[in-house]
Amino acid sequence: MADSRESQHSLLPEEEDLVSQPWHPLGRSSSEDDPIFIDRESFSDSVFREVGLGISQPSPPPGTLPRGKRDSYLSSGTSQPSQPTTPGFLKTPQETPGLSPGLSQTHPVHLPNCPTRESLFKRRISWIPVTILILAFYATCGAGTYLVIAIWGPRWKSIGSTSGTAPSTANLLCAFFAKTIELAYVTICVAFLGQVLSRRALTKNSRGISLADMSMRTWIMQPGSMIVHWQTLRYSALTFLGMIALVASFVAMLYTTAAEALVSPKLIMGPVEDIQLYGQVSASFANTIYLERTCQTPISVQMDPYNRNLTCFDLEHVGSAYHNYQQWISNWAGLVEENPLSDNLYRRPPPTGSIWDNTTVIGAYIEIQNMTELSKKHGRFVQNVTTAFPHGNVPRAAFDGINQIRQPVDASGGGKYNIEAAVPSPAMNVLCAGMTAEELAPIVYTAWPNSSDFNATTWSVKPSSNIPVNTTWYNSTVVDDLFGFGEKYGQQPRSSGRISSPEYVLCAIRAKETGKCSTSYRAASSGAVLFANCDEDGNKYQYNKHDKNFKEGIWSADYKNVVGQWASSVSLGSGITGADASSERLIMQMMPSYDNATDSYSLSPQLPSIGEALSGWNYSGANDMLDEPVYQHFPAALQAMVYASGETEKWQGIFYVILVFAFLTSAIVFVFLIFEARGHQVTDFTEPQNLFAIAVNSPLTTRLDGACGCGPVGRQLKERWYIGMEEEDSHFYIRAKADKDSPYGFPSDTGKTSGYSRFDNLEVEESSLKPASPAANDYRRLSRQTSWLGRFY
Repeated sequence: MADSRESQHSLLPEEEDLVSQPWHPLGRSSSEDDPIFIDRESFSDSVFREVGLGISQPSPPPGTLPRGKRDSYLSSGTSQPSQPTTPGFLKTPQETPGLSPGLSQTHPVHLPNCPTRESLFKRRISWIPVTILILAFYATCGAGTYLVIAIWGPRWKSIGSTSGTAPSTANLLCAFFAKTIELAYVTICVAFLGQVLSRRALTKNSRGISLADMSMRTWIMQPGSMIVHWQTLRYSALTFLGMIALVASFVAMLYTTAAEALVSPKLIMGPVEDIQLYGQVSASFANTIYLERTCQTPISVQMDPYNRNLTCFDLEHVGSAYHNYQQWISNWAGLVEENPLSDNLYRRPPPTGSIWDNTTVIGAYIEIQNMTELSKKHGRFVQNVTTAFPHGNVPRAAFDGINQIRQPVDASGGGKYNIEAAVPSPAMNVLCAGMTAEELAPIVYTAWPNSSDFNATTWSVKPSSNIPVNTTWYNSTVVDDLFGFGEKYGQQPRSSGRISSPEYVLCAIRAKETGKCSTSYRAASSGAVLFANCDEDGNKYQYNKHDKNFKEGIWSADYKNVVGQWASSVSLGSGITGADASSERLIMQMMPSYDNATDSYSLSPQLPSIGEALSGWNYSGANDMLDEPVYQHFPAALQAMVYASGETEKWQGIFYVILVFAFLTSAIVFVFLIFEARGHQVTDFTEPQNLFAIAVNSPLTTRLDGACGCGPVGRQLKERWYIGMEEEDSHFYIRAKADKDSPYGFPSDTGKTSGYSRFDNLEVEESSLKPASPAANDYRRLSRQTSWLGRFY
């Protein structure tokens, strides 16, 4: 004998042809439209069994009509069944429950009958299954793509560039696709829950579904309902399906936020990359002619053919040198006000300057010698300061389009980048020695014999003809070995016009290119910094590490022309006329004092020294330009701020959980639709309209007593329900699992049976039954269906 659910067929009289007779959803001919009243006490169980087997009675008992109509009215028996306690407001004036008229002996009950119009299954190629499958595919692929982008963190070089996508457009598109993924995700998760719960309710021997289970779809669509109706969490949250629903609800709430944090392009600093940059070169280091020729001035060569370039160059010296000098002195004053500075040159403020009004230039001290020890060695004040400066052409290489470096203005004003270039650095050496008037006399013209032709006005441009200009070495001094004067060193001392005060300092300035440094350039929309990194351990971009043939210590012969012009333009030669210029006075005030404790000279923690001042004052090489460029490449490291995906703060990594679960749950739904549902969609009985339709056409139950006005509460939320089918009429209904053995309209202790329970207990051979309807076949197939995945839900 087949199972009771599998054996429910239409009941026909014995003489009807079970093969040729067409199926009718109501199990009768269209002419049979009279209502049937059944006296339930006049029928015995054997009669119902005979009717179920297709055996007709020649003459039905009085007061009844032949079986075959489901739109029937049921008169109650003579005995009054016991009733559950019902709230007073639900009772009729006769003190009988208002919702149980079927228990009255005088009021018949209408047995619900709603033959289904369509199959339980949706066709594979129909709107709902195809749409859900497409959305599941889109949500899975979209969530997977966003997860990969967030983990990979690619840099979007096209965003923010002049020919690429605007950042606002990129963010808008990212938010748009994230929202569509979220909408698709919510839709398929709700559909997944509906399919799982509907299949569970229809499957024979399943545990059924509860009202708390049916509320899980609301968690996803309205996450706030978990707070308002928290009781449902108590009964369903810890189940396997409940945990999936909870994950889906949190993903639905936070997916757009997670996409904004981890996928949406943002300006971040990228990794350090080793690259080759190209810069333009066309002149040698310290080339005075080139510097003068490229100086910008509105005065044409025709107006001033001889001094046009020189005058422009002098003004550039004066403007840049005094501006940089003043900034450096101000910086010193600010630092000294807070705390005394170190007497170690490494920890004292390096020379600073600026170019283009928005780029700060910072030098670095190299080849540092201890002034105290050096002064003791020579028996006089001696200071030797060498300062390296960054290569002035690195910023121009960064601006050059050939290197394709995005400038801060290209990133909506919020970009920046860092460059570490392996290029030689200009370095300037200042060597100063204290001398007396007698020691200086050999190189001071007014101390020479026959010096009456001295003219202070014309001295700087037309010195006396009595000064020899041939290569004969003359007028040896006591500091020849210190400064490298004389025939032994191949250098003549430069003669001065006259001396001006008792205590004197003789300083020599020279320059070279050093390989002990690299040049760093930090550019941002707010400004830029150009500085030299020197003598640092681990600096792989130090120039002499890249060019093994570089020779250190070759002083430039051309630099004397640059520094001589600078000294003239800033009036360092005013002492020749006896003038008391501010620059000279300030320089001499920085003369280190004699320290009795060390019996020598030492650096003051409160004041910069004369060597430091001259090395910072004289710098002008960073503003060099090139006229006829020839590209040369040099190794560099580039770290640029670009638009990229990924977290900008460590705490944002928590959103990876949302993206991971969005992909996993989408994939679970997609796999379910492909392998478990096989593309078929059953009627989703958790949808409000479907649930309402089946509920109003289902038998009464006492499991929801008191809930019709205020809604179910407490244990009513965990009551298990299942969906059955009256196969004779293709009618679906829902009822409590606990009421399975209880007749419709009567408690189980009355001994009466209802149509619903009666058909559940039929056991007949399928060969003796009339052909089942398509809906019944679908129901049978689904109710018997079992799968490996089904055990988890």
